[in-house]
Amino acid sequence: MPPLLPLLVSEILDMGTVRFPDASGRSLAAFIGDLPDGAVVELAPGRYEGPITLSRPVVLRGAGDLTRIVGPEDGPGLVVDGATAGRIEVASVLVEGGGGIVVRRGDARLFNVHVQRCWSEGGAALAVYGGVCAATKLRVQGVRAEEGGAVFVGGDGRLVLEDSQLEETEARRGGALCLRGGVVARLVGVTIRKSRATSAAGGQAFFLADAEDRTPRLALERVRLEDAPLGLPIVADTLAPPAITIRGCDMPRIVLDTPGVVDEGDNDWR
Repeated sequence: MPPLLPLLVSEILDMGTVRFPDASGRSLAAFIGDLPDGAVVELAPGRYEGPITLSRPVVLRGAGDLTRIVGPEDGPGLVVDGATAGRIEVASVLVEGGGGIVVRRGDARLFNVHVQRCWSEGGAALAVYGGVCAATKLRVQGVRAEEGGAVFVGGDGRLVLEDSQLEETEARRGGALCLRGGVVARLVGVTIRKSRATSAAGGQAFFLADAEDRTPRLALERVRLEDAPLGLPIVADTLAPPAITIRGCDMPRIVLDTPGVVDEGDNDWR
């Protein structure tokens, strides 16, 4: 699998920092829309109504769970739609309600982001439809979706998820993660607890499917499946076996029966 971009949220453009709210009385969406490329925004603790769309290179940095972005009932709270070249970074915020975070295109970096109490058709916490999304210390809790309880990757999306926790996630297909088409996803140091698929062949943790004759690729390294309910942890609904590499993981032995799985060693099979 070709290497993806490194997870470096600390590489912030030296463009100065602005703080929100300010004296203008503008909404957060309007404030961000007026910023120059490369601006760094420090969000004060508080509640901010979504959807917030980031379409140019900016850094959005909050105060942890005290900075809440609340999505509408029928849409995501945060949208990354990188229309121009450059990195879009989001750090230390809580996203809840609605459809969580959607990445449509561009280079998205998430660091110390918490997503909870969301529902959507694809990827309740994080849906990547295009571009590259690299997330470190993503915490997901109490979310559900039609496909990919925590994360959905489709279209031409690429995902790196590192040092993260996905807990109490539910979907019809892919209790924690769903991949569709020729996408690439790499999980490193991820713990999955109490993921559940509501369909019999939905994949309690992972569901992989073809799209337009393209097959997804999934790399798992130091991934631990905890408290998984009975059923198949990984389901591959593909014409040809997908590429699934597993190294240094802790998961049920039945995973080895999944077509396309390659045991790269140092795994703890239960």
